[in-house]
Amino acid sequence: MLAVALKAPSLAHSAPPHRATVTQRGHNAARPPVPPLPPARRPATPPSCAAGASGAAEPPPPAYLERLANAADRGDLKGVQAALEELQQPATEIDVLLARGGGVPQAPFHRAAAAGRETCLKALMLGGADRDLPDGAGRTAMHLAAAGGQEECVEVLLSGGVSITTDHQGRTPLHAAACGGHQRCVQQLVSSRRVAIDAPDGSGSTALHLAAVAGQGSVPCVRALLAAGASTSATDGSGATPRQAAAAAGNIATEQYLLAVESTARAFPGRPTRGELLADEDGELAGIYRPARQLERADAEGQAGTADSLRAAVRDLVEHQGQAAFFFGRAS
Repeated sequence: MLAVALKAPSLAHSAPPHRATVTQRGHNAARPPVPPLPPARRPATPPSCAAGASGAAEPPPPAYLERLANAADRGDLKGVQAALEELQQPATEIDVLLARGGGVPQAPFHRAAAAGRETCLKALMLGGADRDLPDGAGRTAMHLAAAGGQEECVEVLLSGGVSITTDHQGRTPLHAAACGGHQRCVQQLVSSRRVAIDAPDGSGSTALHLAAVAGQGSVPCVRALLAAGASTSATDGSGATPRQAAAAAGNIATEQYLLAVESTARAFPGRPTRGELLADEDGELAGIYRPARQLERADAEGQAGTADSLRAAVRDLVEHQGQAAFFFGRAS
């Protein structure tokens, strides 16, 4: 009896599983034990340019890396030199890609090239920056300098022996310069003899196709490419020639100039020559080039009346030039 009495309290405190059921309505039922709470979960990391391959957010970059990038961007040579002294691991930190405002991640070297900061570019080169490093879009510093018409930076980079590569669109720096209508950068790149004049990009467009639709700067850029031997008969991914691409883009000045070039080449094989184009001695083409250039500027500046009169003049010149080239070609 003593043993039974001693065990009774323990049975009262240890309710069997069936005691957790609901009793008659209105009576208090024995409540089941509260299950333990699951472990707290950390909130998912929101999408970020700083997220690594695993999706986890990376720690923010050291402040001295931001100072280096900002100094390179604004052309602060002393700021660049001071920030270079702060680097803890110069061999790797100088090439860290930083996203600015959610944009394409770039290193200080990219920012200096894009902004035309040639002195900072030289300082970063001396500091060990990778001259061929691609940014988040696959563009090198040469791509960015050429796209922005930064002639001094293009010269520094060419002198520094950078490689000519393609970006994620399959474009070389020559494509980038042509797309922006930057005649001088085109001339610098073709003079280096390190670019293929008629190489297509990812959509099949050559540099001449891109220059033909560039808008402002298109005519002189087209002329520079023609002087370098660019083909007027190359077709892009849609089967269009540079002249047809210019027409589709409504770039009348470039379309008419290319039409004059093509008619001259048909009538006089080998003309216009590179020397004639460079020396502005390409006969009637020189007379067409000047008003075509003026038409391009008038269109860009919204001078409708001037553009209309120039458009008619250019078309008359091209028509006359085509007729003359045809008859002189037949007589030769």
